[in-house]
Amino acid sequence: MLQRIITYVTAHPKRIILVWLVAAVAMTGVSALLGHRVVTDDTSQFLPTSSESARATQFAETAFGVQEGTTTVTALVKRADGRSLTAADRAGVAALAHRLKSWRIDTDTLDLKNQPGDLEERAGGIVAAAPGPQAPDGRFQLVGLQWKANTTDLLAQAGFRQIRHRAAEAARADGLHVAFTGGIASTADQTKANEHSTSLQGLLLLAAVVVLSLLFFRAPLAALLPLFAIYLVAGAAGGLVVLAALAFGFDLDVSTPQIIHVVLVGIGVDYFLFLLFRLRERLRAGDDRRTAARASALRIGPVIASAALAIVVAFGTLGLAEFGQFRVLGPAIAISVLLMLLAGVTLMPALAAVTGRALFGPPAAGSESAPTAPPPASAGASPAGLAGRRSR
Repeated sequence: MLQRIITYVTAHPKRIILVWLVAAVAMTGVSALLGHRVVTDDTSQFLPTSSESARATQFAETAFGVQEGTTTVTALVKRADGRSLTAADRAGVAALAHRLKSWRIDTDTLDLKNQPGDLEERAGGIVAAAPGPQAPDGRFQLVGLQWKANTTDLLAQAGFRQIRHRAAEAARADGLHVAFTGGIASTADQTKANEHSTSLQGLLLLAAVVVLSLLFFRAPLAALLPLFAIYLVAGAAGGLVVLAALAFGFDLDVSTPQIIHVVLVGIGVDYFLFLLFRLRERLRAGDDRRTAARASALRIGPVIASAALAIVVAFGTLGLAEFGQFRVLGPAIAISVLLMLLAGVTLMPALAAVTGRALFGPPAAGSESAPTAPPPASAGASPAGLAGRRSR
């Protein structure tokens, strides 16, 4: 079966590349459109239902009237001059808590543009707010809030920042200062703080792969084309995992997409290196690009298939774990690796069949020798004469 797939792929490489491009763009769009519905940072829902912590969480939600899908945010209110709160200040805190429940997020003024889905539903808002206890010295008072939205959704985080800014202005008008912590407040601040470091990590990973590929092949296209294909497959894998989560009704931990991305980059680079080394050997031996791609893929296809299936089985066993985060993470990675395996025996050979020798650039002078033909027979020699010499 593998031989049939590779033979067809290398015979129609442009068709295969086009199919992958369309499918990958569609799946990446699915991830961007629906990803916020299945990604969560609420680790309590991954706990075993029989555990004490899970039962305590359920009891707290029932006893205190916590709405499903909400997270708790705590606001600390104090006087701007640092003195103890007066009766008028405490009345101002109560009024601020009452106003917080009535405020709605203006999605038209958020920084994020061209976001899919119902923006008001994604942005969420405060559904409950009540004044809490005061400090023993009376210098500050807490306000408990219930925020309903997916805290990992960037749109919801932008909406919370809008509410936080509005609350700060309202408190300032009464001579007060307000700060928020917990739930979406902490998540939004963490996202903002890690914004530059996350981008730097991605750039360092990209640079490391490019440098290593250049060291091996000394050809820019051989370094960049595999990365393009790998990131294309990684985007498609994200959409496929989101569809699986929606179909089977489970949520993904907020770290799952990043882990999938790192795993696929690692194994994808390995698979491409296997193919490129073999492809270069076949091209040096004199094969044309399609023949070389087919021979290379047939040689390394069983290797990457066995390696990928071993990874799939290993991560698939996590589906039996008690902790729900592992039980979801394992099958998600297994699905992604299976997709990378499919790319390894279809997309990668197709790209090799289209690019061929151009993938490695023009050979340096004297670095590669063309295949040599057998020396011609000497002038005047005939097959009959040669046969006569052998018979002597």
